[in-house]
Amino acid sequence: MKSSSKPDMSATLIISHTGDVPGFATHIARLPKLGVGIFVGYNDDKSAGLVSTTIIYRLLDDLLGLDPIDWEERLITRRLRGTSSLTPIPDDQRPAPPITSLTGRYRDDGYGSLEVVAFDGPHRFDQSLMSSFAPGTKVQSYIAAISQMTTTMPVLSEPLLFAHAGKLFVSTYIFTHFDGPIFNVTMIDVKQYPIGELTAYATGSSSAVFVDGEGGGFGMFENFWGGRYGKRAVEEGIQEEAEVWFSKAQ
Repeated sequence: MKSSSKPDMSATLIISHTGDVPGFATHIARLPKLGVGIFVGYNDDKSAGLVSTTIIYRLLDDLLGLDPIDWEERLITRRLRGTSSLTPIPDDQRPAPPITSLTGRYRDDGYGSLEVVAFDGPHRFDQSLMSSFAPGTKVQSYIAAISQMTTTMPVLSEPLLFAHAGKLFVSTYIFTHFDGPIFNVTMIDVKQYPIGELTAYATGSSSAVFVDGEGGGFGMFENFWGGRYGKRAVEEGIQEEAEVWFSKAQ
C-alpha cells in the first residue's frame, strides 16, 4: 500500500468482486487494512455493474475522506452517452459478400462451433439452427426475445446474421453489416427471469471480417476475447491478425 498524507483510493488496498444470477446481482468490496467491508445487492442483473460500482465508489469516497467525485456522471452517464456515438456506416458502403458465402457452420477449437444463418424474423430459420439448442429450450420464445432485441439496436444494416452460441454470458451473436466483408457483432445473453418471458440484452460488441473461398472463415476483432486490449479489424492477413479465427466447414 502506498503511503499518503491524505487517504487516497489508489493508495488503499481494496479487494472487490461481483456476481449475478438472473434477476439479481451483488458487489462486495473489502478494505482489509481498515477492517471494513461494503456489500451491495441489486434486484436486476442488466445494469447492476455500473450502478453497484457507482454506489461502492461513492461510499469509498466518504469512508476514506476523499473529495467527492460525481461517479454517476463518470461511470453511468458517459457510458450511456457513448452508446449513441457508434461509428456511422460509410456513405460509400461496399456491398456485403453473398449470403451463401456468409452462412454455414464455422468452428474454433476454443470457442466451439457456430451455425451462422440469415436472420429474417422470429420464425424463419432453417432447421439446422434448431439442433444447436439444448433439449428443452423454448426455441420459439428464445428467437422471439432475440427478434425483439434487434428492434432496439442503434445501427442495423442488412444482411443481418445470427449465430446461437449457448455459452456462459453469451447466448447469441448478431452480425450486422458494416462495410464490405466487415460486420459489427453484438453479443446477446438471453435469460429466463423467475417471473416473465425470456429477456435478451447486449453484453458486449466486437467486429468480424469474413473471408470467402478455400480456407475461408471469419476473424473476430475489437476485443472479442475480453482481454485488456482489442485488435482493430483488418482486411489483409485476417486469419493471422484476428483475436479468434473461426474456420468454415467445407
